[in-house]
Amino acid sequence: MQQAHDFADESEALLALLTPLKEADFETPTLFKGWSIDQILRHLHVWNIAADLSLTDEAGFAAFMADMAAGIRGGRLPDFEAAYLDGLSGHDLLQTWATNFKNVAQHFSAADPKARVKWVGPEMSVISSITARLMETWSHAQAIYDVLGVARIDAARIRQAASSLGVAQYCIDEAVKYERQRKPFGKPLAVNQAIQFPLVELATDAEMLRLLIYKTAAEMDSMTKPEVAIRLSDKVSMCNYKANRLVCNAADFAMQVHGGMGYSRHKPFEHIYRHHRRYRITEGAEEVQMRKVAGHLFGFMNG
Repeated sequence: MQQAHDFADESEALLALLTPLKEADFETPTLFKGWSIDQILRHLHVWNIAADLSLTDEAGFAAFMADMAAGIRGGRLPDFEAAYLDGLSGHDLLQTWATNFKNVAQHFSAADPKARVKWVGPEMSVISSITARLMETWSHAQAIYDVLGVARIDAARIRQAASSLGVAQYCIDEAVKYERQRKPFGKPLAVNQAIQFPLVELATDAEMLRLLIYKTAAEMDSMTKPEVAIRLSDKVSMCNYKANRLVCNAADFAMQVHGGMGYSRHKPFEHIYRHHRRYRITEGAEEVQMRKVAGHLFGFMNG
C-alpha cells in the first residue's frame, strides 16, 4: 500500500532531522500550542500505537481508548501521552518511536486497504487510517522543521498533488459513467448540457494539471534539493493548491450528479470530499501556497 510507504518515508525524514539533536534540544518549544519537540514526538508515537492496535488488536485498542478517556478527564492530552509512555523523552523516545513506526508501516502495507478499523470517532478504512497517520506526521513535523530553521523539500507536496489529481479523475470518471447510465424520463442524463459542461470544465482542469505535475516532477528529478527550493517551489505550490481544490470540486459535483445516493456512504464521494478537504489546510494551507507563487511572480523571494 503506497500510503504506508509514504508514511514510513515521512517518518524517516523526521528521524533524520532529529537524530543529530542534543538531549536538551528535545525540550525546545514549537509554535504548535507551545508543545516541545518531545511532546510532539510523544503525540505521534502514542497515536501510531493506537492505529496499530486498531489494525492488529481490537481488544487492545478498546483498552487504549478507555485509558485515554480516563487519562484526559480533567487533564491535557500531552499529560496523558507522557504518562502513557512513562515519561519517555529525548533520544530514548526517538528510537522507540522509530522502531514502532517501521512496524506500523509494515503492518499496514500487508493489510487489506478496504478493511474497516475502529477509531476515536467513526470507524474508517485501513487506507484512510494510514493516510491519517501520514497527514499527522507531516503536519506535526512541520512545527519541528520551523523551530529548527530547516527548510523542507517539496516532495511531499508534489506527491499530494498527484494523489489529489488521481482521486479527482476517479470522481470525474464515475460521474460521467453514471450520467450515461441514469435515464430519467427515458433519456440519459448525459444528453443535458447543464450536466455536460461542468464535467467538461473539470476534465479540462484535470488534464492541464496532470501535465503541470508531470513537468514539475520531471524537473525536480533533475535538480538538487536547494535548486528545487529556489527555482521550482512556485510550480510545486501551483500543483498542490490547484489539485486540492480540483478534487474537492470533482467530489462535490459527483455527489450532485448521483443525488442522495452520492451523499450517502453507499458511494465514496462524501468521504473523498471530507478526506481531501483537509489537504487545503495541511501540507501548507492553500493561502501559503498562493503566497509562495506570488513571491516568485512579483519578485519577493530571495534568489
